[in-house]
Amino acid sequence: MTAADALCGGRVVAIHEGGYSEAYVPFCGHRVVEGLAGIDTDLVDPFLPKFIEQQPDAAQINWQCAMIDTMAETLGL
Repeated sequence: MTAADALCGGRVVAIHEGGYSEAYVPFCGHRVVEGLAGIDTDLVDPFLPKFIEQQPDAAQINWQCAMIDTMAETLGL
């Protein structure tokens, strides 16, 4: 919302394209509504620890960045 205030007079558009997890979509939607309303509730996301656990580590991110840089150089980008 800070970016919307600074860049476009506070205007924002939110679009929900669907959901792949009937169990998780409500938590995502709830956080979006909180952000739009400027509030923070005590809702606990029971899935968050698992999503954090599944994120790539620094070695994976560094490898991906190196591969992207190599491809960009090969393509002259």
